[in-house]
Amino acid sequence: MAEFCERIEQRGIQKEFIVIGNARFIVQNPDIMARLRRAGVKAVMVGFEFVTDEELAAVHKNATLAENNLTIKICRDLDIDLFALFMVNPDWHHAGFRRLSRYIKENRIPFALFSTMTIFPGTQMARDHPESISHETKWWRYDMLRLHRKPAHMPAFVFYGWLFYLYLVPGMQFASIKKYWQRFGIFGMVRHTIVSFLMGLEYLIKLLIWK
Repeated sequence: MAEFCERIEQRGIQKEFIVIGNARFIVQNPDIMARLRRAGVKAVMVGFEFVTDEELAAVHKNATLAENNLTIKICRDLDIDLFALFMVNPDWHHAGFRRLSRYIKENRIPFALFSTMTIFPGTQMARDHPESISHETKWWRYDMLRLHRKPAHMPAFVFYGWLFYLYLVPGMQFASIKKYWQRFGIFGMVRHTIVSFLMGLEYLIKLLIWK
């Protein structure tokens, strides 16, 4: 990363970048993140996955909740847009969705993406839980949004309703609206909001009817 930044500086390249990173690297290398920001990095996508240490440990995530929290601060201090990626678990009660929603609001996360916890064939989790894999499942169903088993504590349409709600949460905060305004302007912000809502609604309908 240091060499990348150095070459960008030497060649005077004026570009903006979106990168994919992980919380532990960001926390351990704030100096590198500052150089990346100067080199043109405007946004970073980070897989936070869950908002409790217990759930992070359960999926062998190489990061802690404290590191995720510090990642938010570092990106905010450097004016790097953070796209936080989360997973929702079919085993959750309603409280699990409320906890994730509260975390996004309390940390003023303006950009977030959510996926349904999915076990892919051939992975370690699939080997640990062979009963979770159906050989009759079509590959197109592995879209990271679709349920592969019935939710433990709610009907499927309620689960998808929660997922749709989570996609609305980041945009319902004043801090997010302010950032959208700064990034996209008033008309861009309105367009972004409408398109995001319609795309989310489209996905919800597809998930409910396209089995």
